[in-house]
Amino acid sequence: MTRERTTNKANTLIAILDWSYYVLILLSIVVFFICREGGAIRWLFLAPVILAVVVRVASLVLKQKKGK
Repeated sequence: MTRERTTNKANTLIAILDWSYYVLILLSIVVFFICREGGAIRWLFLAPVILAVVVRVASLVLKQKKGK
């Protein structure tokens, strides 16, 4: 695989990770307001938040590796 093709794939992956971060944050807000009655289900909004943090860290790591 050529270096240019690898760079294009990395750029695509970074773009997908960046967008999925915002989608997961919006999803967590929606789940929080849907489940605002209380109880254990209300804390389901933490799952998308945790996933969003993982996605954001992965995106930043890829950007840093790409810069080297």
